Amino acid sequence: MGGRMRPGPLISTGSEDILLLTRLLWTALVGLGMAQGAVVFSSGGPTTDLAVTIGESTAGTLFTLPNAVTVAGVRFWMAAYSPLTADPQANFSGELYFALHLNALGDVGAMVTDAVATGLTSTPTGLVVPGDNTGIGVVEFNLPASVNLTAGVYWLILHEGTSLAGFDGTDLAWQSAGPGFSKQGALGALPTSATPRAAAFELVDTAFAGSGSGTATPEPGTLGMIGIGMMAFFVRRMRMRRTGCRSNVNGFLTE
Repeated sequence: MGGRMRPGPLISTGSEDILLLTRLLWTALVGLGMAQGAVVFSSGGPTTDLAVTIGESTAGTLFTLPNAVTVAGVRFWMAAYSPLTADPQANFSGELYFALHLNALGDVGAMVTDAVATGLTSTPTGLVVPGDNTGIGVVEFNLPASVNLTAGVYWLILHEGTSLAGFDGTDLAWQSAGPGFSKQGALGALPTSATPRAAAFELVDTAFAGSGSGTATPEPGTLGMIGIGMMAFFVRRMRMRRTGCRSNVNGFLTE
C-alpha cells in the first residue's frame, strides 16, 4: 500500500473496535456512578394516606436494620399538603435537610450523620391521595459520602430546606408506609410528638445518577481520568494510522 493511510472514519466499524469502545464507555459510566445500587432497607411502599409534614415541621421515622449496611442514597415519597396541588413539585423547593440518628429508648438519640441535598426533583408515581386529588411523587438524593451502619435501631429525619429551621410557606407530606412509628416536631427542633405510622422510604448502597439526584456531580479527578483515557484512545489510533502498517491489536485497524 506504499505507506498510504486509508481514508475513512476515525472509528472503524470492526467488531474489535466496537468491543474496545464499549469497554471504554462502560468504564466511564462506572466511574461516574451511573450504576444504581441495591436497596438495603425498605420501610414499605407508600400508602395513599397523608403522613407527617416536612415543610412547616420536622419529621422522623423509626426503623430497625437487621444487619450492617452501607448507605449512599435515600428514596422517599411525598405529596403536597398545603396548599393542595396535583403535582407535589409545585410545593417543593428542591432542597432537603437529611439526618440519621440513633434511637434512645424510643426518642431521637445521637446523630450519626446529616447533609443537605439541593437541586432535587419529584417524579410522579401515578398514585393519588383520595379526596384532595394530590399526586404522590418520589424523590431520590445522595449523601455526600457513603455511611456504614451497623445492625440496630435508627431514626431517619427529613425537613424541606437547608436547615431544620427553614420554611418557605408551602408544605409537603412525607407519605405513610403503613404500620410503624414516626414523630413530628417544631421548626428548628428534632421531632417529638408521636404518630402511629411509619413513613415510606428506602436506603440504597450506591449513589443515584441522573434526574432527581441532587449530589451526583462526579469528582473532578474522575472526569479528568475519563477524559485522558478517551483522548489516549483516539491519539493512539491516529498515530498507528500514520505508520502505514496494519495491526489488529486491541482493535486498532490501520494500513
